[in-house]
Amino acid sequence: MNESTRLIQLARLKKEAGQDFWFKALGKSMRPWIPSGSTVRIRPAQTCEKGDIVLAAFGSSVVLHRVVNVREDALVLRGDWNTQRQVIPPKHLLGIALECTRPSGRTITLRRTWFNRLWLSVCVGVDLRKRLFQPLSNVNLRE
Repeated sequence: MNESTRLIQLARLKKEAGQDFWFKALGKSMRPWIPSGSTVRIRPAQTCEKGDIVLAAFGSSVVLHRVVNVREDALVLRGDWNTQRQVIPPKHLLGIALECTRPSGRTITLRRTWFNRLWLSVCVGVDLRKRLFQPLSNVNLRE
């Protein structure tokens, strides 16, 4: 049994019990908000809203991504650092991320703060990498 399968089983057990749980996030899809190695607190949930960071089963793996659209029959997810979106049925939602402790030891909240709303307005619907690192060839240096 691989780590993703274990995490899905743990999340489903905690969801049935209504208990929060912590897990270590690996990967770079949620940088810079959630760096690899952060410990994330998940609250089991049946529903979510646009802008929430959720843990969801995606195929045989697990993703911790931001909700960019909520439809009646699907949730559209995308990592802040990713360009691709995943569409999942709502039943694959395992929980909502409440807070994370970064490898530096700093704990941040992940829900409904003014900074989260600002971050959401900047990154949802755009490729963050393109916005932050546009090629210098687009810059007019003659001015």
